[in-house]
Amino acid sequence: MTSPFDVLTEDQGSKQSDIQSGQLQNSDLGPFVQDVAPGSGVIAVEHQHQHTTDRQEVINGLPGTHGNEIDNGTGFLPKNDGDEIAFKQENDIDRIDSAVRESGRSISQSIEQEHNSQTESELILTATKQEHFQPANAVSKTNIKQEPTAEPAVKPEVVPVVEPVTETVKTVSEQKAFNFVAESALKMNIKSDSEPVFEPVAEPASRSSSTASTPPKTRKKPKPKVPKRLKQPEELLDMTQYTPGAYKTWINQELRQDVAMLHHVFQESRRLIVVTGAGISVAAGIPDFRSQQGLFVSLKQELSLKSSGKAMFDASVYQDSTSLANFHTTVRDLHKLCTSCAPTPFHKYLDDVAGQGRLGRLYTQNIDCLDSSLSNLSSQVPLKYPWPKTIQLHGTIGTMVCVRCHWLGPLDPEIFTDSGAPDCPECLELDSVRAVAGKRSQGIGKLRPRIVLYNEANPDAEAIGSVTEEDLSCKPDGLVVVGTSLKIPGVRRIVKEMAQAVHHAKGAVVWLNVDEHPQLNNQFEGCFDLFVKGDCQLVPQLIQDYEQERVELELEKEREKQQRKAKSEERAIQRELKAQQKLKQQSTLNFQAVKRPNDNDAATNKKQKTISTLPTTNIPSGPLPPPTSTSPPLAFANAPTTI
Repeated sequence: MTSPFDVLTEDQGSKQSDIQSGQLQNSDLGPFVQDVAPGSGVIAVEHQHQHTTDRQEVINGLPGTHGNEIDNGTGFLPKNDGDEIAFKQENDIDRIDSAVRESGRSISQSIEQEHNSQTESELILTATKQEHFQPANAVSKTNIKQEPTAEPAVKPEVVPVVEPVTETVKTVSEQKAFNFVAESALKMNIKSDSEPVFEPVAEPASRSSSTASTPPKTRKKPKPKVPKRLKQPEELLDMTQYTPGAYKTWINQELRQDVAMLHHVFQESRRLIVVTGAGISVAAGIPDFRSQQGLFVSLKQELSLKSSGKAMFDASVYQDSTSLANFHTTVRDLHKLCTSCAPTPFHKYLDDVAGQGRLGRLYTQNIDCLDSSLSNLSSQVPLKYPWPKTIQLHGTIGTMVCVRCHWLGPLDPEIFTDSGAPDCPECLELDSVRAVAGKRSQGIGKLRPRIVLYNEANPDAEAIGSVTEEDLSCKPDGLVVVGTSLKIPGVRRIVKEMAQAVHHAKGAVVWLNVDEHPQLNNQFEGCFDLFVKGDCQLVPQLIQDYEQERVELELEKEREKQQRKAKSEERAIQRELKAQQKLKQQSTLNFQAVKRPNDNDAATNKKQKTISTLPTTNIPSGPLPPPTSTSPPLAFANAPTTI
């Protein structure tokens, strides 16, 4: 075993050169190398020079030594004094060795702390590349030999050892480092087995350019609240006496409240739901169903039916040839009538509302296609997502369908004759192809108008249910039920659910028809906020007149405000003029007072002038003579004094 004393006695020049060249072995460092932390072979090799230097400094730093003196127990003598003195006292060697070992422990502790306190950036790079660098001839604690080797070791080469990617994260710090690596890799665009590539960051635009490119955000105008009505909801708004051009003579304060609510629903609602019936098409020349001039009454008279004309719209017409012939006649007449009519002003008004983006959905029970012929109220057959703006609850008179293959096409009224239902052209073509191929016929379907009759299923029932669910989830804030008596159960259910959603959104529900409002049962209690009796075609003009009145009232208020402001300004000007006149008068009086003195000042000046003209007398100098008095002595001069 090589003692520290022997190491110190070696040639300092050769040892220093070996240290600098990296050829000094671990065994040459002495016993304190054993105190280096396990697993830190790389650091031990890198810090050999530091260990040796620190050890020499410990020896040199002992009391009474200067690097060239050795303690013999009795004193310090020069090393090269010509005498061969062998100092091998155990106490001195143990003392030096313990000092060296203590220094080695402190150095190893600092190395271990330095090893454990690696920066976060080193952890990131290490975890990203999944590599650990260790020397090829790394020396651990177990294989350190105390005996020096004959030949100096070659400077170790750093060989990267790639570990598998699936490295288990054991500690919390490593888990945090791993998470930070993932985020940093995304930011730095780190590629596998390559150095991180830093992409240039675009220079942020100036504040002025950013503000100029992006328009300023405008706050959405809050929706006005529903106007209050002093009357009960059952008390309807009677529009039968209203005529265009006579609004001012018809309106009063009580009616103005009702018209304000009607205007709010049509003009202020942002997600308006409208449910229409046959009543909105009467003005176009298409009769409704249940009125005195409706189809049920007219068909009974024209076809000499025993029951109401409602039987012509029942599914049982296909069970009897006579009923089918009458039904085809009705279909031909309705198709001719509907194609010759034009949309009414109310249809166009709804189209304008839809064009403004405020119409949530239009549910129509009509089959005349007057509403769907407008640009903003289009529909589609069959119903499919994305849902159209107009939902035809009872089908359309303009389309025919095959009951077998469900082929759709424009309705041709000429093929619906009294002989029976026409054959489907699609089925005929398919049957002819199968006949040529030698296959048996699968049957030929019959055509019928794609309208929903009484006592039959609606082919679009599932799609209509999906549309209503979507509209309810969109929180409608306005509902108008117009031109219908709500006799169809499915329509009644839609109206009830929509009314609940509208009231939840703090909106209003309006019922509008030419007849008295129906006697609704308990399921519609509290459903409607306003009943309007009158022609729906007058609603656009009524709303326009109300808005014109509001404009005039606003102008009148503004005019009165300007007049009050002008009067206030005039009064302020008059007060200012009076103040200026008063100030001018006061200034004039002050000026006159300075220029012309008053009477008191003249009297004072005259008195001073008189005094100055009196002759002066010589007053003798010296003490004054005693005064002489001729008056008798006072009575109380000799009176006794009492305390």
